[in-house]
Amino acid sequence: METDILIVGQGIAGTVLGETFIREGKSVLFIDQGHEQASSKVAAGMINPMAFKRIKKSWMADELLPVAKSFYEYLEKKLGQNFFLTYEILKFCGSDEYRKFWDQKSLDNEYIEPAREIHRNKLLENDFGFGRVTNCSRVVLTNVLKWYREYLIEHKMIIEDQFDSNKLNLSENTYDQIRFDQIILCQGHLGVSSEWFDWLPLQKTKGELLRIRAEKIDSDELLNRGFFIMPAGNDEYLVGSTYDWTDHTLAPTADGKKKIEDKLASFYKGPYSIIDHTAGLRPTVADRRPLIGVHPDYRTLGIFNGLGTKGVMLAPYFAKQFVGHILYGGQLNPKVDIKRFN
Repeated sequence: METDILIVGQGIAGTVLGETFIREGKSVLFIDQGHEQASSKVAAGMINPMAFKRIKKSWMADELLPVAKSFYEYLEKKLGQNFFLTYEILKFCGSDEYRKFWDQKSLDNEYIEPAREIHRNKLLENDFGFGRVTNCSRVVLTNVLKWYREYLIEHKMIIEDQFDSNKLNLSENTYDQIRFDQIILCQGHLGVSSEWFDWLPLQKTKGELLRIRAEKIDSDELLNRGFFIMPAGNDEYLVGSTYDWTDHTLAPTADGKKKIEDKLASFYKGPYSIIDHTAGLRPTVADRRPLIGVHPDYRTLGIFNGLGTKGVMLAPYFAKQFVGHILYGGQLNPKVDIKRFN
């Protein structure tokens, strides 16, 4: 068997990168065993152009947003499914100082509006008002990854098995009986143990998420007050998330559940029931930038990882850039190029 591109991992990073190669006319084969608790399967999938701590645009938001929107709308049409949803975010202020800072920042930021004082839902803690963020969206990751996998299975473009590094021969560009021109590792948190890229500072960061049913939240907008409450349909909401840099187990924890419930109780004063509690490991990097590039010694081996919590927004833009780099010699952004750690 031969393929132009061999992609290891079918999370959001691998899916977006593989599809970007396909759009350039390349044959692509995936290897993925389907980790149920890969970060892509428990992530909220938000696209948010703002960084709330300093109330400024997220890194490269102006460039990332249109590419992400175009890619996910294209993929919806290809799969004949809807998974790309438009939202607005209501950011509830935690203090009078924060509200004043928000109003000041809103004067020269097209993504946010000045804060308002009154929210229609009296069950939401709203002592200092809230601001509105536009140009937000959500990719329903569990759905799109499932539907894309079905597409790959139908077209015989995926090997549903665990990647075995012992089967990889980089001197002959083969994996088992498969000959490739380029192999790219998109393994998420599993990439931490990669023998070829162990010099990169990829870390595991655990996140936990609750799915609740709460009729009285009654919101079509995403709510944020140091954590998020995201509409999921039928009076259900995703609530989270936590960040744990020490616990690398995949199981949801009582401590994680308590942290989320405590945050929820400080903001929402109505009844709710917990439907599900999930956990996953995110691939993160200390400088909060992805790890993208080809191996310095093995030019047919690449990595596309470390997209972190902004992965849904980052993936389409940098997949396009990485494909251009591999196929046409285009330049990678130095802030994501793995050469920054050489």
